[in-house]
Amino acid sequence: MPVTDASTQASAHAPPAAPLLDIRALSVDYLSRKGAVRAVDRISLSVGPSEIVGIAGESGCGKSTFAQAALRILPPPAVITHGQVIFEGQDLLTKDDEALRRLRWKRVSMVFQSALESLHPTLTIGAQLRDVLDEHTQLSRAEKDARLVEVLRLVDLDPGLRHQHAHQLSGGMRQRVGIAQALLLQPSLLVLDEPTTALDVMVEHAILQKLLELQRARAFSVLFITHDLSRMLQVSDRVAIFYAGELIELAPAPALRTAPKHPYTQALLRAFPSLHGDPTKLAAIPGAPPSLRTPPPGCRFAPRCPIAIDRCETERPALVQLGAGHSAACHLAK
Repeated sequence: MPVTDASTQASAHAPPAAPLLDIRALSVDYLSRKGAVRAVDRISLSVGPSEIVGIAGESGCGKSTFAQAALRILPPPAVITHGQVIFEGQDLLTKDDEALRRLRWKRVSMVFQSALESLHPTLTIGAQLRDVLDEHTQLSRAEKDARLVEVLRLVDLDPGLRHQHAHQLSGGMRQRVGIAQALLLQPSLLVLDEPTTALDVMVEHAILQKLLELQRARAFSVLFITHDLSRMLQVSDRVAIFYAGELIELAPAPALRTAPKHPYTQALLRAFPSLHGDPTKLAAIPGAPPSLRTPPPGCRFAPRCPIAIDRCETERPALVQLGAGHSAACHLAK
């Protein structure tokens, strides 16, 4: 059962001249007694108004670190060492804690991978949702209750569930609560950090379909993080591929699906099953990503790449434009 392809709904795949979110050369280090480890290495990425941008890659490639650093919610020992995060014309990296508190949930919100861990274990669902309204609005109690009912119905949940606790709900229900909480104040940007991981395929489909319906109806932007490239291509307008802390390919979803330029992206596509394809044609990517403590001096994918040449071992490839909205960091990409 395919999810409706968001890319077919968009009138253009390239980001607009004035993106809603413009992340510029962002770097993040994790500090330890053995020294700093660069988890995100000068990555630039934008999200336009009403656009869905996906980030895909293997576990540990920097997807979640990148998004959480951009929202300034990444705890120590992570440190942002370089870059700008321009959201609605303002650099979030220069904002103080109070300014960020006013912005979160109201202008930008996030749905985390595990709703059970992000929801309070002793508060009812309604109490947790009301906390957001208490913090950011001047609504009356009756108006807040009406808003809770409205947003729960919006994600296809019985409003009566607001009197229950997180542990009383199924995994799919908890994820819907997380989405409801993120949409309470109608933010302009929604960040989804692997929101359907560990859910069965039918529940995953239903939740993603609901998110797409809401996104089209309310025209908010989405930064969608997942390791599942096949699912990403179904729902995104543009897709960014991360590898070992770097952005190695960025393209409109249809172009990435039919003509990927980077050998790593090509290998990822071969590793995921198609809904209508032959499962015997799947191929694992040999080897493992490099240690970020001591990354290779050249292309970080070179030790696993079947077409690597000598230059790949010593010279780090730059991200270069290869077509309309399509760029890749590969010496051999055309």
